[in-house]
Amino acid sequence: MNYAMNNFKKKITVRISMVRMLLFLLGVAAANLILASAIEASETIDSAPIDSPVCINNQGRFGGDVWELSTRNIGCVNSAKSGWMEKLKVSRWVDRSWATSTISEAIYQDSDSVVASSVFASSIVAPRTIIYIHGNWMEREKARERIGIIDRFIAKSASEPYRLLMISWPSEKNGPILRDIRENARLADANSVIVAELLRSLAETATQVSLLGFSLGARTVTGALHLDAMEPTNGKLYRVSLVAPAVDRDWLQPNGRMSLALTNVDQMVNLYNSKDPILRRFWFIDAIARPIAAGFAGFEIVANLRSRKPLTTNSLIRQYDCRSSIGSTHTERSYYGECSYAAIAMSNLLGK
Repeated sequence: MNYAMNNFKKKITVRISMVRMLLFLLGVAAANLILASAIEASETIDSAPIDSPVCINNQGRFGGDVWELSTRNIGCVNSAKSGWMEKLKVSRWVDRSWATSTISEAIYQDSDSVVASSVFASSIVAPRTIIYIHGNWMEREKARERIGIIDRFIAKSASEPYRLLMISWPSEKNGPILRDIRENARLADANSVIVAELLRSLAETATQVSLLGFSLGARTVTGALHLDAMEPTNGKLYRVSLVAPAVDRDWLQPNGRMSLALTNVDQMVNLYNSKDPILRRFWFIDAIARPIAAGFAGFEIVANLRSRKPLTTNSLIRQYDCRSSIGSTHTERSYYGECSYAAIAMSNLLGK
């Protein structure tokens, strides 16, 4: 009798386990479908024609001195601290087209040449350098289009010349959605090593430096700042603006993964969206740790590591929720074109 009862219990346990596994798989499949739909909708919006008045006023011209630093050809990025600059493929926007250039020209070029070629020809101040890192699923040509849009929005707030360096990294869409996002998140982390070396190279110049990162690109920014702080300080303080950062909101905490990221930061602005349909599901990147994205709920309060309230105790970070103006979207251009706080982020990049 006991043997039959035990056997029956085992069968029931196995069946319950199978049901639970089936429900889990169905849940993952449903989440994949929802995530895919959200991303597809976001991409559809993001590919809309550019009709912003600033684009019409500038007639397609860049406001600053614009460069593309591509890491797409590098392949595997290890933890080496140096040697990456020579591997970058460098291009410069000249006469409405991209021309092949060198990293030395991008970093060490004479300031006077920048002033003479910019729309601010009457200015004599040294140009600020703004490093921009794009987000996920951006092919090279799409990234080049995006840097033009970014430049035009920055130009609206600029009163002095600036250089704009875009890190174009291999974030193309490949394979199943979740696996692809996880792999690109690792690539974004790896590119932090390259950007950290770029910061060290810029330390040898007189230029002031700012960083702008969108989505997974913000992950590269915070990672680079953390690595940069590990080296002897060069005296530079960075202005940083993050837009919809795909970064765990507790990583900047004293014991967080990027705990040193704020060490050399003068001011950081974080634009997030508590209605973001993609970052709402950010925890799928790591189903065990179940991270909450700083681009969905802001960086968190130090006293409560899993709070959903935004960080208010660190004077270095200013945070703004764009939900009321942009709604349920993860589209970068919606932030710049529709969120009123975008002007604050742009002014921050320009040291204002």
